Amino acid sequence: MKLPANRISSGIAVLAAVSAAFFLLVWWSGSHTLCLVRTWTGLPCPGCGLGHAGSALLRGDVIASLKYHPLLAPTAAVLVLSLWKNNRPRLKWVYIALAAAFVGFYLVRMALYFPDGPYPMVYNPGNVARRLYLLLTGGRP
Repeated sequence: MKLPANRISSGIAVLAAVSAAFFLLVWWSGSHTLCLVRTWTGLPCPGCGLGHAGSALLRGDVIASLKYHPLLAPTAAVLVLSLWKNNRPRLKWVYIALAAAFVGFYLVRMALYFPDGPYPMVYNPGNVARRLYLLLTGGRP
């Protein structure tokens, strides 16, 4: 089924507007991250650190990659396995196990390191929610 050109153009325009709004929020909050959770709340999400882990791995620094987020390799492996046709339904329990690992690892990192631990387990005080609160209350915390 082929979509009409005007529908595709509308979709691209909406995607561009949403992306521009998000990048304006990132700039306004001063969060300097593309993590939606950290930008809005200042809190790290379970996936925070995956981008830095991938960057470190591409530079060949395996130790730094594991420090940023040790679940990068399993996540990449599951994504590669998901690319094969008809393989996704068979990976249901793998998805559940990976999600449980993310939540468990996140809870451990939050308990041990947040809010003053090593990146990414730091609080972003310039988050959108805090800025909006300060804007609405006249700067009173």
